[in-house]
Amino acid sequence: MNRIPGTNGDAIRSLQNLPGVARTLTGLLIVRGSAPQDTQIFIDGTAIPYVYHLFGLSSVVPTEILDRLDFYPGNFSAQYGRAMGGVVDVGIRDPKTDGIHAMAQADLIDVRLVVEGPELSQQDKDRGLLVLDGTWRLAHRMEKFFYELPPRSLPPTKTAYPRLSRIAPDPAGGLATIEAIYAAYRILGRPCEGLLDEYHWANEFLERNGWL
Repeated sequence: MNRIPGTNGDAIRSLQNLPGVARTLTGLLIVRGSAPQDTQIFIDGTAIPYVYHLFGLSSVVPTEILDRLDFYPGNFSAQYGRAMGGVVDVGIRDPKTDGIHAMAQADLIDVRLVVEGPELSQQDKDRGLLVLDGTWRLAHRMEKFFYELPPRSLPPTKTAYPRLSRIAPDPAGGLATIEAIYAAYRILGRPCEGLLDEYHWANEFLERNGWL
């Protein structure tokens, strides 16, 4: 799907080439003439308002992390709610854990950086911990400062931080920074006392992950 002409290697943009599908200038999908808001978009089961950036030049989910892309122009399950136009159901794959993998891409309309590595484990307990927190628009600038450090992934962890974005969805499995640090400390066997004292959603975060 990432080789379809006109998609610039973006698998989700291939939806625009399907029969009966068009898009607005703001990146919303029009399915069989229905209103754009009548088509529902899901990423790992979570509804999002937009699957494309402004003008639909690129999607909000890099092709490199896709596990599946399902499109239902009609006759879809009631699990998708009140959609009347169509349904786009995107699945994100699990991070690769067989070694260190990295990909960087920059062009006139998009910047992408994907770094994957083994899950954090007790074997890393004697190593330092570096957490980068910032906008991914600057990822290509940050990369040169940490590309020699071995990246690690966290096992699936549920966030309690409430998010509402009208521009783009959060990454699958995205955590608040303090949540990521707390989860890493638990895995490494380091003391966690006091880490969440000032975090408003601490109890909900601990409860969701069975840590209470």
